[in-house]
Amino acid sequence: MLDGKKWERFIKNIRQYRLGNGLKVAVYPDRRLPEAAVSLVYHIGSKDEKEGEKGYAHLFEHLMFEGSENSRMDYFMALEKYGATINGGTSEDKTMYWEVVPSVALDRVLWLESDRLRTLFPYIDEERLGNQKEVVKNERRQVLESEPYGISEELLPELVFPEGHPYRHPVIGYAEDIDAATIRKMKSFFDRFYVPRNASLAIAGDVDSEKAMGLVEKYFGMLPGGRFSPPPAEDVPLLRSPRRTSAADNVKLRKVYYAWPTPSLFSKEDRAFQLAAAYLARGNDSPLTKRLTIDETLCQSISVSQWSGEVCGLFSVVVTLIDPDNKEKVEKIVFEELAKLMKDGPEENELKSIVRRLEARTVKGLENLGGFGGVAGSIGIGNLIFGEPEYFVRDLENYAAVGPSDIAGALVRWAPLDLRAELDIFPGKDVAITVFEKPAVSIPEKFEFPKPSVSMLDSGMEVWTVGEKAVPYVTFGIYLKAGAAYDPAELPGLAQLTGQLLDEGAAGLSNIEISKKLKEIAATYDCEAKYNYLSFSIEAPSEFRDEALQLLADIFLKPDFPEKEIERLKKIKVSSIKKIATSVDELGARVERCLLFGKDSPFGHPVSGRVSSVERIGKEDISGFYGKYFDPRRTAMIAAGDLGEELPEKIGDLFGSFKTGKSADSVDPVPVSDPSSLYLLRMRGVTSTYVSAFFHSVPRSDPRYPALSVFNSILGGKFSSRLMKKMREEKGYTYGVHSYFTLQKGAMPWMVEAMVEKGKEREAVEDIRSELERILGENPPTEKEFREAKEGFLLRYFQNFETQQDLVDNFGRIFAMSLPLSFYEDTVNLVGKTTLEEVTAFSREVYSPEQLTFLVVGDHDESIAKLPFKKMVELNGEDFI
Repeated sequence: MLDGKKWERFIKNIRQYRLGNGLKVAVYPDRRLPEAAVSLVYHIGSKDEKEGEKGYAHLFEHLMFEGSENSRMDYFMALEKYGATINGGTSEDKTMYWEVVPSVALDRVLWLESDRLRTLFPYIDEERLGNQKEVVKNERRQVLESEPYGISEELLPELVFPEGHPYRHPVIGYAEDIDAATIRKMKSFFDRFYVPRNASLAIAGDVDSEKAMGLVEKYFGMLPGGRFSPPPAEDVPLLRSPRRTSAADNVKLRKVYYAWPTPSLFSKEDRAFQLAAAYLARGNDSPLTKRLTIDETLCQSISVSQWSGEVCGLFSVVVTLIDPDNKEKVEKIVFEELAKLMKDGPEENELKSIVRRLEARTVKGLENLGGFGGVAGSIGIGNLIFGEPEYFVRDLENYAAVGPSDIAGALVRWAPLDLRAELDIFPGKDVAITVFEKPAVSIPEKFEFPKPSVSMLDSGMEVWTVGEKAVPYVTFGIYLKAGAAYDPAELPGLAQLTGQLLDEGAAGLSNIEISKKLKEIAATYDCEAKYNYLSFSIEAPSEFRDEALQLLADIFLKPDFPEKEIERLKKIKVSSIKKIATSVDELGARVERCLLFGKDSPFGHPVSGRVSSVERIGKEDISGFYGKYFDPRRTAMIAAGDLGEELPEKIGDLFGSFKTGKSADSVDPVPVSDPSSLYLLRMRGVTSTYVSAFFHSVPRSDPRYPALSVFNSILGGKFSSRLMKKMREEKGYTYGVHSYFTLQKGAMPWMVEAMVEKGKEREAVEDIRSELERILGENPPTEKEFREAKEGFLLRYFQNFETQQDLVDNFGRIFAMSLPLSFYEDTVNLVGKTTLEEVTAFSREVYSPEQLTFLVVGDHDESIAKLPFKKMVELNGEDFI
């Protein structure tokens, strides 16, 4: 074991903090030089990107250096005049930004870092985004497509990791996804991950801990914490057979990669592979270096490495051959040395020597306060990933605990020689850049859909549990079958306001006290209102599962509805509703519901209500709604995560007093049919116009729905859809157009939405109608379109069950909409069986251009009035506010 005393001074010098919004902070005073190093690490990397987002994490790294609302210049210009060194980097698991500055500039650096976290949007506009998209695409061309052997960054992960694995795509992403990035998408991505709860700030150097923390609290303390994004569970793919591929590149020497997926950086096996890599190829006396470059000059270079990720690792041996015909000879030597290591492991003395060198490098690294490997970055990453700023030195104990047999065992289990991934890159002939065909993607043969355990309390409340111990976290959601559709006709907005008031005072606790309790247990609470239901959720580390469940029960069962908070929340809601009048898309979404279901109908009025109705709501209305609809017979608790053995009993104890409400009625939507109509809402002075088309399609339970989902993807549901090709790629008057189903009870509205260039409103309406006419008539879906849309749907569908919150949301919707428990599995099975003939036939049964109602909101061109609609109506936006 290592002597930990030598690290005591370093560890004791670290000050660890956590702000109320969840930001982790570590400070390390070091007065050697009058400089300060700052590192801000966000728990967002390429592994967290969803389908269509491949490259967003790296693109965001570029955007973060563009400036912010209060420092309207790039960050190099803003800080280099103070003698700063600045950089950033994105990996599979995290994104880091760092600066080293004179300590007198620490205040400025922290202000700048907080300002770009606070005001990056709306400062980032389409022009700045467009510029950085081109920069990133050029970077991709340089490092992946033009750099010798650069194609390995894409080919090797695709060879090793199966479709859907977080590490399958390169960090720099795909050009098509980068091209498809919009301000709206980037803002959504930013809001998901660039939040204090998902970040770690570290400061090292000539600083006073308390003064530094005062600055941190000043600049970061008031930022909203956001939602914590737990990393995906460990997923080590098993190679059940050898995987090989080869590719020509503009290179001079043949290079061969042998790779095996391994356990994650949280495992002891990861340390064993790190030590094995150091033993095999570091130093001229190491077995592979000696045999391949010293004893025989077979290789220009040899490297062995263990890449350590949060989801899994990758152990690789890479050889660059001097003579391309010596591949078999080199391979034989590589496998001989691996086999020796599998049998006995390294000698004990050699292993101790490797660990000593590792410790020496760690000590050496403490000289650098900043940069990617400096003190600030190291304690920031340790704090973010492990909750221990000093983890990078404590981890030396983990290496010291690995013995020869541990290394041998890890290799035997995870790196069998006959089950490997092998990438062979060889010189091409007179080709500057070689374009390679991507490996085929196959649909997974079987996906075991998570199945909740369902029980019922004596009161009639249902309990759905999905135990999953992949991460020590829990998510509890309460779903109540009473949402905005249950608002009294004269008080739209009552359901949402009632739900939002629950955590404003409950069980004798004030909203401030509830907030403090949430912070104490690192929990996040949320309430959401839909037409069919209200949902209330709390997420927390599993060590606080009992406290989180108790707090959720108090909020849900014992609301106080304080008069003061009612009036405060009403003012906030009225203000937010009034602001909608200046937003073409938000106002458009409000108007659509009115046209689909009737302005004052249960499913047509806005969920948030109108100014006049919210102002009329009183405490008696709120208490009345709660007493009438908060009923155990309408309620389900959905729990997912590391739940523990006694959870069902605890839920029964906490919710046993849940009393029956006064109403068991159900409200269903009644569609309003107004086909071949055009509604115009004038908003003077705006530069973009909101255009939408919609009609009532089929219920979600309709057996035709899976085939219609495939049809929707082809027409407008994905980036390569026909509408996108026509309206964005060919004509360029919109950044994007999207079609989708609104998932709710009854016949689901089918929507097409686009923000278009002013003056292009008529063209947009005509293009939507004509594309629908063509796909239903003379130009039906092709076999290629059908296959790609169907396979894309199936491959993406499983991502809906990635997180605990996904599970809670998906099963909560099943309960709220009274769908069968097997709904998701049935949908996948039906899509899998769907034929092109069914897609064509069902779409013609359900769709027709004459059914569509169109809405245009903006400063529209007068020529739109010449369109051939049966009815054309001018609307007044104030009527919907």
